[in-house]
Amino acid sequence: MKNKLFDNKLNIFIVGFLVGSFLTFSFLGTAFVFYKLGKRSGNLSPGFIAQKIKNKLNIPEVKRPGGVSDIKLSFEEKELEWFSPTGGSKAEKSLKHATDGKYSLLLQFPSSAKYPGLTWEVYKAKDSINLRNAKFLVFDVYNEGKKEASLYIKLKSGANYPKKTYQTIERLKPEDHNTVRIPVSELASALDVSQISYINLFLDKPHSEFNLYFDNIRVE
Repeated sequence: MKNKLFDNKLNIFIVGFLVGSFLTFSFLGTAFVFYKLGKRSGNLSPGFIAQKIKNKLNIPEVKRPGGVSDIKLSFEEKELEWFSPTGGSKAEKSLKHATDGKYSLLLQFPSSAKYPGLTWEVYKAKDSINLRNAKFLVFDVYNEGKKEASLYIKLKSGANYPKKTYQTIERLKPEDHNTVRIPVSELASALDVSQISYINLFLDKPHSEFNLYFDNIRVE
């Protein structure tokens, strides 16, 4: 009886060992493949690895607006796909407060959420935005609330982390149209304006709900 019990335990141990070994070698094999890919391209950044995983899983690429040095977003077609709402915010096309074309982008910011906003990021240098020949990065935003909104604007450059970062705050007048105009020369003092790879428009833990309407993102 004892021998039979011992044999059962031994069999369970052997099976567990074999399964564990298989899973371990599978994981190490996958990690080695990504390592070789990164080593071949000279890029072992988290963003590069994440992009390779996206490619392997056939996740669609996030598209940038217009050409490399030309940004023109008026949310008439599928430009909303260019951004990802973050921090609990919600985004949808709207017929209200448009400044170019028929539609604007309504972004709903919930109260007390941590950094709700709208984000775009790419992980390849060829997909970044070149603002070197522009003077200003400009967009319109209507604040529907009765209180001033402090909109944080964060941009980053480069394909690899840590990325160079620029951040500023715009005070948006309540119940009014606001035009945000950021000098490219100001951006150039903090990052590489020829390789903009990250844009984030967000509020810092708002104490009340805000509805902001964005439109006509452009360069001048």
